[in-house]
Amino acid sequence: MGSLFQNLKKRKVFTIAAVYAVVAWLTIQIVDVINDPLSLPDWFQTVTIVLFAIGFPIALLLAWAYEVTPEGIKADSAVQATQTVVQSTDRKLIYAILGLVVLVAGFQLSDQFLSGNATTATRSAESDSQVASNSPGSGVLRLQLALGQDLPASITTRLRTLMDLSPDGQQLAYIEFVDGPDLIYLKDLASGAERLLGAVQTFAPTFSNDGQRIAVPDGFGLNLLSTTGSLSPLMTGGFGRAYGYCGDWLDEQTFIHSNDLGNLSLFNIQTGQDAAVPRLEMEYGATNYFTPVVLPGREAMLIVATGATFGQPGLLIHNMTTAETRTLVNNAVAPAYAESGHIVFIRDGDIWAVPFDPVTQQLVGAEARIVENISGSDELYHYAYGLSDSGRLIYLEAEEEAPLSGYSYFWIDRAGQETVLELPLANINNAQISPDGRSLLVEYIGGAQERDIWLYDLQRGTFGRRTFSSLTASATWSRDGESFFFASAFAATDSSASIYRMNTDGTGDAELVFNVPAASLGGLPQATTPTGELLILQGSGPPLQVHSLRYTDGQWLSSQLMDEPYIVSHIRISPDGR
Repeated sequence: MGSLFQNLKKRKVFTIAAVYAVVAWLTIQIVDVINDPLSLPDWFQTVTIVLFAIGFPIALLLAWAYEVTPEGIKADSAVQATQTVVQSTDRKLIYAILGLVVLVAGFQLSDQFLSGNATTATRSAESDSQVASNSPGSGVLRLQLALGQDLPASITTRLRTLMDLSPDGQQLAYIEFVDGPDLIYLKDLASGAERLLGAVQTFAPTFSNDGQRIAVPDGFGLNLLSTTGSLSPLMTGGFGRAYGYCGDWLDEQTFIHSNDLGNLSLFNIQTGQDAAVPRLEMEYGATNYFTPVVLPGREAMLIVATGATFGQPGLLIHNMTTAETRTLVNNAVAPAYAESGHIVFIRDGDIWAVPFDPVTQQLVGAEARIVENISGSDELYHYAYGLSDSGRLIYLEAEEEAPLSGYSYFWIDRAGQETVLELPLANINNAQISPDGRSLLVEYIGGAQERDIWLYDLQRGTFGRRTFSSLTASATWSRDGESFFFASAFAATDSSASIYRMNTDGTGDAELVFNVPAASLGGLPQATTPTGELLILQGSGPPLQVHSLRYTDGQWLSSQLMDEPYIVSHIRISPDGR
């Protein structure tokens, strides 16, 4: 063993191994440093490591078989002891390598400490590097921010809070949802101090471009909060209830918002008047535009669009000068823009970012997931995060199970005794008992674009999905309970929400019963009479019309029963049909 050790030492195997390891480490560090600036592929660093690993035993074998001499490299058997390179050469080599190690380590430490200027609150170092790669010198600082109280979830929306960062990233506006008007707080991120600004029934605060005012739409109008705490209600009847709770500032006097028709409007702060967004038309298949974000130059904006042909909400870009409107990102909501050249958005509850060139108005890189599991509402497309112009990101993580109170179903007997009906799905609507009393049809609402019919077996306690068209509503039993009717707007043949029939056991395909005319804006099945007629609602209301569908001579024929100047819903037929 001693002889082997001496031979290894004599043939400088140990020295070669040490030199090889140090050189490999230095090379890997250099590759890591130049990877992002040179836009090297992700596999480059991995291949480098693998090659060094393969080369290590080869280097040791060569060190054993060959010797470095003043005349060059010779086979060990042909070399005399006096021919080997002197030890001083070895020392010089070692000193040089140690100097390189110190140099690389010093470079890394200085880069680590000098790059902490930009602040981004994220959870993954891997994701951080992906986002910061287009911003030389930017760094990542993770921090936790206490909001001062345990924010409960809203009963109606499941939102815990919504927030917005000031353009300079120094102040945070957030909402506490309470019984009555919601509380809007302003928090200074440097000092941690916070104060109550006002109480307004709203969803989303939006800082003005100068950071001095906060827009808080309430679904009926626009309220302005000064960062000093003064409240200025600016009422207008055009604000949309569904998606009008979020918008953006075109300039210091103009706020962009969604109106009652699902399109976008420009609200003038001084005149109190709404005007249409220049040269914006509803794209084919879209039914709603909302969550506008104005891009640098004030010429173009990001828009979230929903509609039958989208399947999932899509992120569009609209140029107000050229009138061009096109899709940028599929399956994306809640957009924001950072001056680093990134569009940030929410997809399936996670924060994503994609490089974007505001001059060409084109995406210039791949999408990257930044943070997972953000608190928000899938139904309203609102999520609790804020982004400053500099790229500072603040977010609220979603709870493991968001509490949803106020959505329970009860059995109530004739004596008034209540029994909770334990259903595995929380957010359900329009429950109807089968004619034999053994099953329950419900409409499950999983999001604004996720509505399907489920059947609950009351005896076995099992739940089964019956429709998969993503936008169905208003399930109604047939009189014999062997099938049910429902409305759907996602079939290729539909011009609006048409009526279908499906077997209760889920076998077979859905049968188109009645293709509702497009002018009526859909139809909703409500009840079936003892004689087999199907009652449906038609119209956008008010007024609303009640029609009767009767199956005669192999087809369903429609006749109008009622034309009411009111909002009509949940029609039911008495057991005797009268």
